[in-house]
Amino acid sequence: MIEGVDGAGKDTQLDMVKEFLPDDTIYTREPRGTEMGKKLREIIVTSDLDPMTEILLFYAARRELMKNIILPALDAGKTVVSNRNELTTYAYQLHAHERTDLESFTDNLSKEILGDIQPDFVLYFDIPLSIRHERIKGRVDQIDSFDTKADEFFERARVGYKKHIQKYPHAVVDASGTREEVHELTKEVLQENGIIES
Repeated sequence: MIEGVDGAGKDTQLDMVKEFLPDDTIYTREPRGTEMGKKLREIIVTSDLDPMTEILLFYAARRELMKNIILPALDAGKTVVSNRNELTTYAYQLHAHERTDLESFTDNLSKEILGDIQPDFVLYFDIPLSIRHERIKGRVDQIDSFDTKADEFFERARVGYKKHIQKYPHAVVDASGTREEVHELTKEVLQENGIIES
């Protein structure tokens, strides 16, 4: 699983490491990994929703993705790489929105929706907000309601990521360099953790 705030370069780095992964690897994206997920995301990014409502909608999309794509792929013995998963919910809906009072609610929802299915490894791309600004400015046509939040929102999300990532086997990559520099760091981390061959 790969994670990070918007602008951290997750998509770019995932594209660059695909050559090192098995040819039949399944790549998923939350919440847009299914048609239902795309519709739910559209509702989320175009509506002013209560954080609990956002959590419920994200887990609905997550359930569809898990049931229809991830579990069948795992049952077939394939590698699955997810661009975001429930760690995003803990970072954004709980910490960024300052609703950590919903943590127990989210924990219980996670158990019901995901059960024992958890990522084997999480790669988190971390960047300072100043660099995030520069990267987001370069993709004006792709900006949504999350991208326009204040700096404090994304800083709280970073805090949430760093707290909750401790639940999983993980590594943190400094994503503040050039795409080539971050690619080299990413390869090193994946090799060190036995994800790809040296």
